[in-house]
Amino acid sequence: MHLIELGIVQEHKQALIDAIARLEDASDGESAWFKHYVLKGETIWQATSTISHSWFWKSVITIKDMLVQLAGVNKTAEEVLAECTRHGKFQVSLLYQRIRPKGDDVGWYRAIHDRAVLPKHAVIVILACQNKLYAIDNLQHRGFCFANRCVLCEKEEETTAHLFFACSFSSWVWVAAYRRMGHFDPPNTLPQVLRWFALYNRGAAIGKAMRRCLLACTIYLIWRERNDRIFQDKRTDPQALSQKICYVVSTRMYYLAK
Repeated sequence: MHLIELGIVQEHKQALIDAIARLEDASDGESAWFKHYVLKGETIWQATSTISHSWFWKSVITIKDMLVQLAGVNKTAEEVLAECTRHGKFQVSLLYQRIRPKGDDVGWYRAIHDRAVLPKHAVIVILACQNKLYAIDNLQHRGFCFANRCVLCEKEEETTAHLFFACSFSSWVWVAAYRRMGHFDPPNTLPQVLRWFALYNRGAAIGKAMRRCLLACTIYLIWRERNDRIFQDKRTDPQALSQKICYVVSTRMYYLAK
């Protein structure tokens, strides 16, 4: 996107070529090489890329193709760029909003979209929300032959819905951690928890951040406990696990408050 910021504010095609030349010259001095061997007298709108070109040039061509496709038959790419201005100044953010892939809104982002949530915790929460964790039922659907038994409660079949939080072990840990942090009893299934976060997670910013951090940390550590039992034969009792969750959350919130 820095490429566009450098040159597209001008009103002619050569501006983008000049931007490429300046960017390449600033990085590795290949502007003359690009003009002579890559563009070969063509404009940026006619240029293509091959497998032998650099990642930079392939990225430029990808952006250019997106602009041409976005323009369609009724507009030119230059007109699309001209529309991405605010107060007479080109805005990369406006162009990005036009070319980025758009999907349906998901409700679970409110449960994890917070700087208090550690990235490794957020990844596991996202996979759990999408039912893409490699729980035993998902592995069976992929052709693996395993006896399906939850290693946490040793009673029911293991599914993502069971782990979070229909399982008696994970449910106890979740409720105990939530109470230990000074809150009332939370919903006891993951869809209900996510719905609650979307509708009712109100109050001071620090409180909302702590609840998001608590949910993500609980899901992450329950999943890790499940893996530890399967692959390393290590076990943590539910009380110790809930204490660990509260310690991680408290440490995280203390770090953010500094």
